[in-house]
Amino acid sequence: MRKILTLVLGVAGLAAAGAASAQVFSEKEARAMLFPEKGIGIAISKAGFLSDQDRKLLEEVAKTQNYYAAVAVPPDEGMFSNAAASAANFHRMEDAEVAALATCNDRRNGGAPCEVVLRVYPKGWKPQPLQLSRDATEGFRKEYRRARAPKAMAISPKTGEWSVFRGDGAQNFAVSNCNGKSTRKGAADCLIVIKDD
Repeated sequence: MRKILTLVLGVAGLAAAGAASAQVFSEKEARAMLFPEKGIGIAISKAGFLSDQDRKLLEEVAKTQNYYAAVAVPPDEGMFSNAAASAANFHRMEDAEVAALATCNDRRNGGAPCEVVLRVYPKGWKPQPLQLSRDATEGFRKEYRRARAPKAMAISPKTGEWSVFRGDGAQNFAVSNCNGKSTRKGAADCLIVIKDD
């Protein structure tokens, strides 16, 4: 577990830098970078405010989360606080952490800021220029790969939403549809990450 936690924390900066570049990949390139939909890796915090029972509970919670996911807890209130928050099915660990922390910090009753106590990522995770949520990975395999070019896939880093379109104007339609879903969650940041002409 320690090795996994170190790996996740050690490459956070690399993943963030990769996402900021907004590279666009072909189907073939994306297929080589994506992880299986099934199977997860987890990293549980060694924070002193977590009991062994809390850690066991987090292991169980992890089994119900789609990668990339994070759980944040206010240290002064503990695991069973109403402020505890999870964010799942994001395209990068960093985005899941930001969402979980924002919700938790908004809900807490003062005291120390919330901390991320659980991270869920794909089994066999390693840094890749393209990362997709579990659901978007499934969408890539079931929708994108079956479609004929021209086709495009758009994702929202802030919300985890995604969209696939094919045919003329695929890129515009993918971004528009993705933004339509993301707007309900407070963002309109969708961008094309995979396309084939």
